[in-house]
Amino acid sequence: MAIIRSLASACTLGAAFAALQTFGAAQVQTAPIGSTTASLGGAFVSSTAPPMTAMAVNARVLDITLNLPGQTWAERFIIGIPSGVTGPAPVLVLFHGYGEDPGEVLANTDLVTEALARGWVVYIPHGAHDYSYGIEYAQENIELTFDIIASRLPIDPERIYGVGFSMGGGAALSFAARHLDPAGPRFAAIVNHTGSTSLRSTYHASPNKAVFESPLMFGGTPAQEPFRYMRCRPSAPPRCRPRPSARPPRPSGARSCPRPRRP
Repeated sequence: MAIIRSLASACTLGAAFAALQTFGAAQVQTAPIGSTTASLGGAFVSSTAPPMTAMAVNARVLDITLNLPGQTWAERFIIGIPSGVTGPAPVLVLFHGYGEDPGEVLANTDLVTEALARGWVVYIPHGAHDYSYGIEYAQENIELTFDIIASRLPIDPERIYGVGFSMGGGAALSFAARHLDPAGPRFAAIVNHTGSTSLRSTYHASPNKAVFESPLMFGGTPAQEPFRYMRCRPSAPPRCRPRPSARPPRPSGARSCPRPRRP
């Protein structure tokens, strides 16, 4: 990931691509990873693929794919690095909508341009594939990739902000609810733009239930696989609380207060 560190201090991508060469020809290409795409719009991790591929989108933005060890899905993401960033910078994380990828987010919103102009780092994860709905392996991919970025760029861990569009809105909520450890990435604020708050309701309203029931996703309906839906739903699972008894137990030795008599 030397390219990310190099890009942070370079005014153009020239120095960044020079740094790419030091990564080794066997590890770096200028095209997205692999040629086999799963039915859900992602790429599986491959033992024959290089650990990283990258290509320039423009002078400040890179499209990168990591062949993450130990994961089923490779992770594609877009990283935007403002010119001359030195101190801790805020981070804007953009979650894509249903059936989309990071490139479509970049093409369909001005948020990337606005954030870079303000000196913010921009991170657009794929989350494994186009239809992830915040599923657990997508969140693992996003967390692993973000950890790599955070270890190589001067980011401000107190100013990480998320914006999700449609399906991505629910994914942003789900990620925020399950990443509350101060030692890890946490959102300071999120925007859920027309996103869902219930995977069960989204499933029943969806015209394409096959996506949810795919063995690569939840593997069944919410009734058949309730835990798989529950553990990545947009809102945090409710905490179990003891049910209060009808009447609290009377302390030992306590006397009952006499009832007042009616006049």
